Amino acid sequence: MSASHIEKLRQYLYRQYEIEEGSVEENVHGLFAEDAVIREGEGKVHSTKDLIRAATSLRSTPKSERLVEFSDAIEEGDIIIFHMRVRFRNPETGEVNETETDYWLRFNGQGKVVETKSKLTDDRAALSRSAGAGQE
Repeated sequence: MSASHIEKLRQYLYRQYEIEEGSVEENVHGLFAEDAVIREGEGKVHSTKDLIRAATSLRSTPKSERLVEFSDAIEEGDIIIFHMRVRFRNPETGEVNETETDYWLRFNGQGKVVETKSKLTDDRAALSRSAGAGQE
């Protein structure tokens, strides 16, 4: 029996951010199809190259200064829905960024993500760009 899609995602996050095993690119290509469509909010569409850039930035933050939490996962066939909380120190600005996002992922028959949709959790949208802003 093959691993559930939730387990595949859990292993991706573990390898990518907890034990930092494999390169960011290898991990992304291990889970995502090369031509995956990554939709963010209303109208923004990204590629796996964009995902690799974002994952590289997150992974470049020291483990002690980042948090990647995955919760509330539901799997229905080739679809998983889950919630993710990410906090990290932006390597370019030094500011702490935090987001809480709801995700929807669709897998193909080969077990690769072919489409994603994400939406910032409404009550956390204000924190999405610099959690520490205004606390000087």
